[in-house]
Amino acid sequence: MPDPLQEFECSTTISHEDPLVRDHRVHGVRIMPGVVFLDMVLRALKAKGLDTTSVELRNILFIEPVATTERFDRRVHLRFTPQDAEARSWRVVAQSRPLASGSGSATGLTENFRCEVHIAHEPLTGRIDVASLMKQATRITDVDDAYVYARGAAIEHFEFMKGQGQLYFHEGGVLGALHLSAPAHEHLEDFLLHPVFLDSATLLPFLYLQQRPELALQPFIPIHIESFRAGPSLGERVFVQVLQSSTGLVADDLFHSDLDFYSPEGQRIASLRKLSTKRIRSEALISRLRQPEGAERAPSPTRLAEPAAPARNAGAASLLDSLRRLFASELKVAPETLDAAENFYSQGMDSTQLLQVVRRLERELDLKLYPTLLFEHSTLRELADYLEHHHAEGAARLLPRHEPSREAGVPPAKAPPTAPPPRALQDEPIAIIGLAGRYPQAEDLEAFWDNLQAGQDCITEIPKERWNHERWFDPTGSRPGTTQGKWGGFLQGIDQFDPRLFNLSPREAELMDPQERLFLETAWQVLEDAGHAGRALRGRQVGVFVGVMWGQYALLGLEETLEGHPVAPSSFAASIANRVSYFFDFRGPSLSLDTMCSSSLTALHLACESLRRAECDHALVGGVNLMLHPSKYVFLSEHRMLASDGRCRAFGEGGSGYVPGEGVGAVLLKPLSRAEADGDYIHGVIRATVVNHGGRANGYTVPDPDVHATLISEALERSGVEPATVGYIEAHGTGTSLGDPIEISGLGKAFQGRTAPGWTCAVGSVKSNIGHLEAAAGMAGLSKVLLQLRHRKLVPSLHARQLNAFIDFAATPFRVQRELGDWAAPRSVAGQPVPRRAGLSSFGAGGSNAHVILEEYLAPRSEPSARERPRLIVLSAFKEEQLRPYAERLLRFLDRQAAPEHTGPCASLSQVACSLQTRNEPMAARLVFISASLEALRVQLRRYLAGHPDPADCFQGTVRGDGPTGRVSARGEDVPALRELAARWVEGADIDWPMLYPEGRPRRHPLPTYPFAHRPYWLPRTEPALTRPPPLHPLLGRNTSTLTSVRFTTTFSRTEPLLADHRVGGRAVLPGVVCLEMALAAARLAGAAPVHTLRDITWASPVVPAPDGAPLDVSLELREDGDCVGFRLVGSEGTLHAQGRLMRGAATGEAEACLVPDALRARCPHLLSSEACYRLLAARGLEYGAALRPLLELHVGQDEALAALRLPGPHP
Repeated sequence: MPDPLQEFECSTTISHEDPLVRDHRVHGVRIMPGVVFLDMVLRALKAKGLDTTSVELRNILFIEPVATTERFDRRVHLRFTPQDAEARSWRVVAQSRPLASGSGSATGLTENFRCEVHIAHEPLTGRIDVASLMKQATRITDVDDAYVYARGAAIEHFEFMKGQGQLYFHEGGVLGALHLSAPAHEHLEDFLLHPVFLDSATLLPFLYLQQRPELALQPFIPIHIESFRAGPSLGERVFVQVLQSSTGLVADDLFHSDLDFYSPEGQRIASLRKLSTKRIRSEALISRLRQPEGAERAPSPTRLAEPAAPARNAGAASLLDSLRRLFASELKVAPETLDAAENFYSQGMDSTQLLQVVRRLERELDLKLYPTLLFEHSTLRELADYLEHHHAEGAARLLPRHEPSREAGVPPAKAPPTAPPPRALQDEPIAIIGLAGRYPQAEDLEAFWDNLQAGQDCITEIPKERWNHERWFDPTGSRPGTTQGKWGGFLQGIDQFDPRLFNLSPREAELMDPQERLFLETAWQVLEDAGHAGRALRGRQVGVFVGVMWGQYALLGLEETLEGHPVAPSSFAASIANRVSYFFDFRGPSLSLDTMCSSSLTALHLACESLRRAECDHALVGGVNLMLHPSKYVFLSEHRMLASDGRCRAFGEGGSGYVPGEGVGAVLLKPLSRAEADGDYIHGVIRATVVNHGGRANGYTVPDPDVHATLISEALERSGVEPATVGYIEAHGTGTSLGDPIEISGLGKAFQGRTAPGWTCAVGSVKSNIGHLEAAAGMAGLSKVLLQLRHRKLVPSLHARQLNAFIDFAATPFRVQRELGDWAAPRSVAGQPVPRRAGLSSFGAGGSNAHVILEEYLAPRSEPSARERPRLIVLSAFKEEQLRPYAERLLRFLDRQAAPEHTGPCASLSQVACSLQTRNEPMAARLVFISASLEALRVQLRRYLAGHPDPADCFQGTVRGDGPTGRVSARGEDVPALRELAARWVEGADIDWPMLYPEGRPRRHPLPTYPFAHRPYWLPRTEPALTRPPPLHPLLGRNTSTLTSVRFTTTFSRTEPLLADHRVGGRAVLPGVVCLEMALAAARLAGAAPVHTLRDITWASPVVPAPDGAPLDVSLELREDGDCVGFRLVGSEGTLHAQGRLMRGAATGEAEACLVPDALRARCPHLLSSEACYRLLAARGLEYGAALRPLLELHVGQDEALAALRLPGPHP
């Protein structure tokens, strides 16, 4: 037993790699759990011979955390000083100093901990029936639920410091059955009270913070314990009980709880009374610990307030003024800069300063104060009120003797609230007239709807064609450079593209970021969906607004380059929007933006504002997101953002993070009044959009429910709708156990007081189906809401069968939509029917938020249509083989609409006909049906697809470059007149379609979009960039001759324009005429010149690169052949591609007379432009890129033609 009159010390070193700090981090800083000091104190007393089972630690104060970094370890000193020999008690103070890693030098002491040691006179008693409590459990979860809370609050536990076991929730409390991990168990004998048990236990009370989720997203760390007792050892297994009645939150910054530890037999073996934990409001309060005391530490965040208003008695010094001066001296600021109503933390004080102020107040007031006083009364005004009411006599010591304290702490009269400024007149709603998108396991929106209403989970493991996820996957997520996620929502065929449609060469397509290609096709589709031909809006003020976040295609190019295959693909975000504007010749704003997960809804907001400012008359808005490189998963794993089980459990139990997803979506917008006047199909109406930022929140990625509430309240106010008519919220809902409660909390605050009792609203998240599409997430949510409005159904949100325990849904008007159901039509407060309405949220990880209020469009009732007349149903495509998939799409659409279970709007025959006639870009391959009804059209399509069309009502043809042109007006609406129009149209005539609708054009209706001619385009594999001599000739790389033959070998990469810009039937093919120049150049190099003629040339097989992308090697061989020189072009395997003879010597005979171009031109009156020529060639399967387009114009005659050529490229 230690001598109570003898002071003693002990010390230890906490190294940066000590598992106590290595596996316990707060805001990324390695910090020793404060409760470790409890074990240190008891072990030191036991080493002095004291029976620790009779010891009680009281008034335990945690002052400054012990932190280590790569640059310094920490030397910890404990000093035990006798207080009262008779009472047998000691005061314990723990101090530490930084110790440079690997050295013994240390400077600068910091007080970290203090407590009192008393001898208890009563043994530690108490029992519980462990087995009974476990049987009574209403819910059983893994102890990882507590660590999920911790991760969400920026407290990370790794293997050693992570306890194992289960949690048993019963009425009024929770029982934790805990045991150690294998690494922690190896050190069981090193501790009396294993730190893993102590630290794990302190997390359990926070499971009761579920009613205040915004607080649970910030770390709480111990500041004070009233009393602690322990038996001889905690052992290998421990049961920890926390009664909910023992927990309590004080002033949002202090959380109290009691913890009891029991053996497996139910005997109490440790007791912790009134554990007070403080909230860390700012990450800076932790990150400053990275600096040693001798260094300049970053200042705590400060806020300069307006000068305080004078007290009612302006000439009198009040208690409030005295406290202001005291705190100002501690902060070293002017007293007038401190706000009496502002939290101490917000004004720049940290925990150490607050504890110092408590000690100073104890001296000034001459009384004992509780250490957590300033956490319980966390503003100057609250503190003044407390001191005046509970310690008036002591508080009087702070005042000048001549000054009465009657006015002390009295708050000034509050000014009446200022009425908000009147709003401008309601902004005009915006109509959504076009909608398109591709999502995981859904190539179009019909398939997307099928998946949504079926409750389909579209998450899979990472496809092997992306990357080998096994190489990167580590379920623990602890190894650097690995990821704990191997799941996602993926699109298929992201390498597929139709460059010909967009006037792009194959090489341009290969080097273009797939996100750019994908959005370009989606832009085409959304314009088609809106009833506009590909170039119908050419030259108009159309804005393009695109949300995009990742650009990883360039990383793939960098990897290829590092492997010796230099290639430089494009991954410019700006080009995604600019490419659309360029191709369609749009003249409005064109921008790509990145606000992380809120990108596409922010783009929607900017587009609506642009329309209202008349910067554009249409706005094409969208988002795109692809996952091309594993570095993204590594990054997300390092930031603990990924779900550990590959499921996005929005509002469901067990959510540990999100699952990334891919997709692209777009909408076309215009003001509602103009959309109605133009007869547009309206998918839905945007009543309001609002964006904001969370400002300096509790952490960079930490959401704030108050900011969310402000955002949604503003949207509701701007929309002008009655909040009670909102029937659905498509939530951000990423599926984290604490992020989702924040969102529900914000929604509750936004709608609070705006709706009548009994109002309920469904919530859901499409992320549960397809994952989090990040920059495109807003478009996915928007598409889901619009489809629900179209079908008047609410689809199930997945993985929420058991709801998140941190959300008390019973206390809110919100309910998770967990099954397919009807969306009931709402009524106004006055009882009038109103459109269905929904809210849509996107919250960016960096604090940029967006919310949209959407509304169902209720079209004015139209008169019943007269009996349908026969109509022309027209389809056109770039090539004839694309007509078949186009017809298949149209038939699927018609069959779907005719099905009994169909719930969406139906298109009439005239709507189908007019929409196809006016929206389709007329292309070369054309197909027409003369249909008297929708049922007849379905029959005609089936016959056509079966190969047996009826020539009486089906016309097909391909327009040649010299086909009929000119506009043809309808001369009647009967079948014979329609047959004439059909025949003329397939020959190339331009039909005046509006003439077929004398009664007025029917309203447009969305129809299946154009079937792109997809082929794979991916990064070209280039030849290694080795140092080698320059080529002998542009077409002859090196001399590979032997004693028996003359041979020149050339390597062509796939990026070589002769290959990349010359395709036959979609495949890169070396132009056959290349061998002619190769043969002539080889003859000159071999000394066989002069050559005057090439004869007997035959092409045996095309020169085509291998499918694996390897460089193409060909050789030109020469051999003596009498007076001639024979040549052969052969492949690397000896395949003969071409052969012929070169005639040597001077040319004989007279040269043929050259005709004068003007005379030729006169005999060739028909002129074709360069574009028309190459379009005709493309229709025949011959595609030429920019490098192989020398043709300027072609004059065509009866049996001859005259071409004007110019070498491609820049010219002086």
